[in-house]
Amino acid sequence: MSDWFQRGLCWTQGFGPPLELGGVDYFGHKEPATLPGTMDKRRSFSDKMKFEVVLEVLTGQRTMAEIASQFEVHPIRVGLWKKEFLERGPSLFSSAKSANDRLSIRRQCELLEISRSSYYYVPRPESEATIKLMNRIDEIFTHNLDYGSRMMRKVLIREDGL
Repeated sequence: MSDWFQRGLCWTQGFGPPLELGGVDYFGHKEPATLPGTMDKRRSFSDKMKFEVVLEVLTGQRTMAEIASQFEVHPIRVGLWKKEFLERGPSLFSSAKSANDRLSIRRQCELLEISRSSYYYVPRPESEATIKLMNRIDEIFTHNLDYGSRMMRKVLIREDGL
C-alpha cells in the first residue's frame, strides 16, 4: 500500500492528487468527510437553528441562497422552514394545547407507574345489603372497641341472624 492510502488520503473522484478526507482542494472548496459513493448520516437541525435561519430570511436583507450558504443548508430546506413557520405562526400564541402536545394514555400510565387496566377501571356501586352490613359492623365496633373479627362474626350471627 502506498503512503497516502495508509494515512487516510483519497483521490478526488479519481482525478487529481490525493487529498485528506474532509480537506480543502486547490480551489479552496471543501471536500466531503467521507469517501465518494458512501452514504452520510442524515443531518438533523435544532429548532433554535431553524428559527435563526427563518428570522434571517424574514428580515429580507439577504437572499435565501446566501442564507442557505451561510448555514450550510440547501435553499429548498430554508424555504420549507419559512413556509412551516408562516403556517404555524399564529398557533404559537394560542393558550390551548393541540392534540399532538398531549401525552398518550399509555405514556401517562407509564409515568405514574400504574397499569392501563387500573386507569380504565370503573368501580361498581355497593349494594344496599352491603351498606347495611357495614353500618351494623360500625355500630357494634363503636360500642365494643376490643372486638376482633371472630367476635364480630359471632355477634352478627347471634343478633342479626347472618
